[in-house]
Amino acid sequence: MATYLLCSSPIYGHVVPLVEIGRYLRSQGHQVGMLTGARFEDTVTGAGLRFLRLPEACDFDDRDLDLSFPGRVGKKGLARLRFDMAEVFIKPMPQQYRALREELDRTPTDAVLAESSFTGAVVPLLRAEPRPSILFSGIIPLAFSSRDTAPFGPGLPPLPTKAGVLRNLMLNTLIQKVVFRPTHRAANRQMKAAAGVPLPVHFLDAASLADRFLQFTCPGFEYPRSDLPASVRFVGPVLPTGSADFTPPSWWGDLRAGRPVIHVTQGTIDNKDPGRLILPTLRALADLDVLVVATTGGAPLPPGDVPPNARVAGSLPHEHLLPLVDVMITNGGYGGTQRALAEGLPVVVAGDREDKPEVAARVAWAGVGINLRTGSPSPRAIRKAVRRVLSDPSYKEAAGRLASEYARYAALPMIARELETAEAGPPRGRGDAARRGRGRKGLALVSAAQLALGVAGLHRALRKRTAYDIGFLRGSTDTIERDQWLTGTNLSAPGGMLVLQAVCTAALFRRPSRAAARTLGILGAIMTGGYPAERSVRASWRRPDDGVAPLTAAAALLAALMAALGFRTAGR
Repeated sequence: MATYLLCSSPIYGHVVPLVEIGRYLRSQGHQVGMLTGARFEDTVTGAGLRFLRLPEACDFDDRDLDLSFPGRVGKKGLARLRFDMAEVFIKPMPQQYRALREELDRTPTDAVLAESSFTGAVVPLLRAEPRPSILFSGIIPLAFSSRDTAPFGPGLPPLPTKAGVLRNLMLNTLIQKVVFRPTHRAANRQMKAAAGVPLPVHFLDAASLADRFLQFTCPGFEYPRSDLPASVRFVGPVLPTGSADFTPPSWWGDLRAGRPVIHVTQGTIDNKDPGRLILPTLRALADLDVLVVATTGGAPLPPGDVPPNARVAGSLPHEHLLPLVDVMITNGGYGGTQRALAEGLPVVVAGDREDKPEVAARVAWAGVGINLRTGSPSPRAIRKAVRRVLSDPSYKEAAGRLASEYARYAALPMIARELETAEAGPPRGRGDAARRGRGRKGLALVSAAQLALGVAGLHRALRKRTAYDIGFLRGSTDTIERDQWLTGTNLSAPGGMLVLQAVCTAALFRRPSRAAARTLGILGAIMTGGYPAERSVRASWRRPDDGVAPLTAAAALLAALMAALGFRTAGR
């Protein structure tokens, strides 16, 4: 018999999978405690787990985040996302860690399983202190940065081409070094205060430091990555256990009347405004020969908005409902979507918040449904999507293949084995010299290649007597030898920049240098914009001439890659 500790932020969709895991571990004879928010005490104890309450300073009610975090009110889009990252997930780190450490000191524990947003569990991974093995669970789509995928968030599918790799590199750099730079700094401040060391990776990748990372899906519903951390294990979705005492509503027999059954849901939390998805669905399908089953989460619907071919309930157990459904329309919750796919149901996804755009993108990528690319679709878009899914058998076939793959994963026993076999490693981030070395050498090689093209462009410009020509700034062929040092030519950066690039490149070949990497990042960014700013270069790209177009296009692409690698390497 082992003793395990489960840790979760007080968010319903994060808590429920861990409770299911805890229930299973208890059935196997293990002792299980769970550290989470006060409102989930009955849920935790009802599963036979020992409840441990988070400190009040890091507890909140996820049903109304605006009330729990007044500074969130009025923020939208990227501003709201940055606020949530900083206030909901990063700021609680010290209090979460203290509560975790106190429990580990109080109760001998064999392993800790935390969901990926419980940042307090990262701290022991960086401290040189006795600890059990620490595992993280992926309760949202895999979010680690990768050369093979775009940054997590906007729902961009992978591009399996060299251009896609460059896109990913540039976007990941933009996200990490610009968009979330202040957020990463805040995370680093918290980590230095709690662990005495900074994060060795970007805060979005912090969970990859765990001894094991258990992703709650199968590979068929996740983008392939050639650089996936070795700690990652796919264990399949963790689905809630069913209830045997279900009493179906009086209209339950209508589901077997022969018409296609369409189920629409806005999930367990986002139910305040049924006008986002439920009501548009009822309007969209009102005159089709289908039966619509809507679960509202308790939100009332005006009687006049419920057409004759619709049935409405506050909630219905999916283990009873989904076997009778043909298509599910959902806001893209990770658990609910996978529950439908595990039944072989194609899905139509309307998600635009939290991780839902990423869920929707994976649905489209896997061919198991349609991504509506909005959280508030029009009735016309919903109607079109449903008719397409019902008429095109490829969606049902793809969902069936994914259901077969899911069936090969017994999530709860697999998770139990990972908890039993995981071993606590040394403090993370202190043995990453090899990774830094690979990064600096890659940057040095890219810079050397770009420098060679820059020198070739300078030689050609001097030989052809072609001066710079940017907007109203034009060089003179009479003074090109002098000007090339300060202002450059139409085919190269200024000579002074090329010399500086050469010095920094040579320095990186010899040893790591944040200053050299950052300088190359800045130079790359300048040159990335410099080449297309030249009038003659733009003309050559429109009508390729005797070598200027390939020379400058390659130089500009390498400059962009140099910028991305430079900023990334400097930030390590």
